Parts: sequence; C-alpha cells; structure tokens
Amino acid sequence: LFAKDRRPQIKAEQPEAKVTDVAKILGEEWRGLADNSKRKYQEEAARLKEIYDQEKAKFSAGILNEKLA
Repeated sequence: LFAKDRRPQIKAEQPEAKVTDVAKILGEEWRGLADNSKRKYQEEAARLKEIYDQEKAKFSAGILNEKLA
C-alpha cells in the first residue's frame, strides 16, 4: 500500500529509474519511515487481509459444497 502511494511520485521524479531501482528506493523509504507513519498502511493491510480471508473462506466453502453435491 505504501508502494502504491509512493511509486507514481518516484517515477515522476526519476523517470529513467528501472523497476528494481524504484523497489530499492521504496524499501529505503519504508525502512526510514517512523512507526506512526507506517501504522496507517499496516492497519489498512490488516483490514484488507481480513476481507481476503473472509472471501477465501466463502470461496473454499463453495467449492467444498460443489464437490460434496
């Protein structure tokens, strides 16, 4: 999520940067980010993971029900 927010700005600032270069910059920025700044991304990631887990469980249950039918 952090990378999704920052990548466009980094590419605008350094249009010649390769994907690997952008990834390195993003990693450096993330490591340098204060914990309170990381928190919003971590909380959103946890929220999205919960949604994913619920959807996956529904999907898996549907496949299991189809196999049993």
